[in-house]
Amino acid sequence: MPPPPPPLGRSRRRGSRSDHVFDPALDDDELIAARGQFVQGRWSDARTLLVATGRDWDRRGHRVLALAETSSAEDWAGDWLLVEPESADAAVLLACARVVRALRPKARANDAARAREACLAAARLPPRTPPPGSRCSSWTGAATTARTRPAGSSRRCAPATPTTTTPTM
Repeated sequence: MPPPPPPLGRSRRRGSRSDHVFDPALDDDELIAARGQFVQGRWSDARTLLVATGRDWDRRGHRVLALAETSSAEDWAGDWLLVEPESADAAVLLACARVVRALRPKARANDAARAREACLAAARLPPRTPPPGSRCSSWTGAATTARTRPAGSSRRCAPATPTTTTPTM
């Protein structure tokens, strides 16, 4: 029986690295093209992509997170939000970009608070469609930030453990 395949991105030989790099866009060619324009400051393709995504919430969430993981996402989403202040897509993208920045190991102390504020601001915008509108991503971002970085803390903490309560009669 042959050995199992190596983990994704690793070679069987010690010290060698695979030539394969994981791309969060997966095989979404439209996302790859829009992301290429987005990193250059051309956010209109990202806007068009998210509008075209419509009510496919899984794909929308994936696309927003892939765009948010780019290094300049916070700046360009902020510019987009300045031009279109009522854009829920721009607000959610900015919120997710700030969450990504807050979760980085070298995050500054105020990054978690800025991420929380952006998530709450995105959640306050009216959804374009009935729930589960695109603003649900902002609540996920707020919850993620709160669980990993408490308010005013620059250090990560362990996720909260669920507590059980006894029902009262």
